Amino acid sequence: MQADTYDIVLMDLQMPEINRFEVTEYIRKTMDSKVPIISLTAEVEKCAAVGMDDYVSKPVDKHLLYEKMMGLVR
Repeated sequence: MQADTYDIVLMDLQMPEINRFEVTEYIRKTMDSKVPIISLTAEVEKCAAVGMDDYVSKPVDKHLLYEKMMGLVR
């Protein structure tokens, strides 16, 4: 994200070395980025607390994910 611009970030539960909440806090606070972030999880309260814009529960419904993505990037 430091070298390229993205329209949206999909944050998954399993990531090596750092968790999705730490990454989101870094994006929001350190990078001061407003890029929309959707988490693929059901931990709604924690997602909102760190600055994620929305979430989609697993198993992911591709139509719902698409609708949420389009709603955030328009």
